[in-house]
Amino acid sequence: GEDGFLRIRMEDMFYALVNAVKELDSKVEALIKREQKIDELEKQNLELEKRITKLEKRLARLEKSK
Repeated sequence: GEDGFLRIRMEDMFYALVNAVKELDSKVEALIKREQKIDELEKQNLELEKRITKLEKRLARLEKSK
């Protein structure tokens, strides 16, 4: 300004803040989707581990019976 101090145009700041919030919102949404996918994969992994354990026990019983 005329007094030597820097000035901020509030309109520009408003749009910058709105765009920053939009960007953060999209990043949060992406993180939420990733967390949901991780949860789903962890659940599938647990189920597969249970199946593997059952199959290993069954195999051990079959090998004993020979």
